Amino acid sequence: YQRLRKQFTQENGHAKIRRGVGIASYVVTTARGPYELARARLESDGQMIVYTGACPQGQGHHTSLSQICARELAIPVETVKIVSGDTEMIHEGFGTFASRSAVTAGNAVAAAARALRDRLAEKIAAAMGYQAAEICWNAGYFTCAERRFDLQEALELVKRADQKAGVDLFPMEAGARFETKGHTYAAGAHAAVVEVDVDTGTVKIVKCVAAHEAGTVINSTIVEGQL
Repeated sequence: YQRLRKQFTQENGHAKIRRGVGIASYVVTTARGPYELARARLESDGQMIVYTGACPQGQGHHTSLSQICARELAIPVETVKIVSGDTEMIHEGFGTFASRSAVTAGNAVAAAARALRDRLAEKIAAAMGYQAAEICWNAGYFTCAERRFDLQEALELVKRADQKAGVDLFPMEAGARFETKGHTYAAGAHAAVVEVDVDTGTVKIVKCVAAHEAGTVINSTIVEGQL
């Protein structure tokens, strides 16, 4: 910064093009509450549909929320569909503003996915004649009595038990509500090198550099794009 300031002071003089460098730093409040809801729905073919009240306007929520759900259930992100703003399927949504959705909607989606996973574990236990407490989830697999099932294998096991019992438990659903207890703060800075034509007032950005403390990054492309 000091080198550029000195360089530009020497260059400017009576030049038609004046150069300058500026820095702006900030602290921003994020994760504004009070809450957000999510509803996870598992179809019999393994398709996962997640309903959220957070309605995006181009921030990439569907991509990020799909990744969160897929991570919780250890399934391909392509099998997750996000539906936002459908008031028939989810009755409340607080809104998309103030950099809040990754924390509020993201945690709601993660909690709904875990709740659905727990429901499926109960059905696995019933199908195998065990108690729900005897089903464990670890590293993307349900385990019970030395047997191991990924989500798709568990789904097939439960479907066979349903057919044998003459019932149909699908689609299987679970919901969650995430409430924030406070705010999350992020910090960053932007630096810009600019040129100004003193005759016309035209401004040209020569270089712009930005840094932002983003915390846990869900999707680096989206983070970089928003920054």
